[in-house]
Amino acid sequence: MKKLIFVLAFQLIAVMQMNAQWTGGTSTTGNTDRTGNVGIGISATSTDKLAIGGDVKFSGQTNYKVAGDISSGVFTVYPGGSSNNGPFIEMYGQNNTSEAGTLSFGAYGSSGRFDFVHYSPTNSSWKVLARITPEGKMVIGDVNYNTATTYGLYVADGIMTEQVKVAIKTTNDWSDFVFNKNYQLMPLKQLEKYIEMNKHLPDVPSATEVLENGVNMAKMDATLLQKIEELTLYTIELNKKILEMQAELAKFEKQK
Repeated sequence: MKKLIFVLAFQLIAVMQMNAQWTGGTSTTGNTDRTGNVGIGISATSTDKLAIGGDVKFSGQTNYKVAGDISSGVFTVYPGGSSNNGPFIEMYGQNNTSEAGTLSFGAYGSSGRFDFVHYSPTNSSWKVLARITPEGKMVIGDVNYNTATTYGLYVADGIMTEQVKVAIKTTNDWSDFVFNKNYQLMPLKQLEKYIEMNKHLPDVPSATEVLENGVNMAKMDATLLQKIEELTLYTIELNKKILEMQAELAKFEKQK
């Protein structure tokens, strides 16, 4: 009898403790709304609606949503993705109908790329803002990229920055070789014929080549410096000839 009384008392205390933590309807079907804080494996504080000590595993759902009020928006995780897409995350403000809508990022498509996508509620359309390809390339904006190249960053519409530093691998990549004594400077007459035929300077890419392949900034800077240094040598050579002509003229004047 004492044992039975002990068991009943223990159950009564447990029910009282549960009621102290959970208040609300007692229905076991349909939606069940409760008030209070819940601690699983850890004590919940007065500000924690749910506190969990340890790992958390979700399964069997197509999406998991964290929603604030109507103005603050919704954060949703889609672990299984949709169609041929992989897992992705969406963030948006529900009342935001005139400006940016949904910002979504995740593993889109069967190619394994990772996209940052924006949805405009005004235009009812999706637009890829940026993309990380399976090869590890970063693509920003609507730009075609070639997976066979060694470039790691592709940007549409240009880059604005306060400073750009371009490095070279060795001193051979710069143009100091122009001032070597054994450097063969193209004769001006030959240079004139080259320009007439090709419509650009030697070693400088044509407009068609730049349109097709772009410009290697480090190589182009070195090439432009090479042309400046060659121009300097031409100027020095012409100055010597002018000085020689002036000396000959002065000698001629003395002989009069």
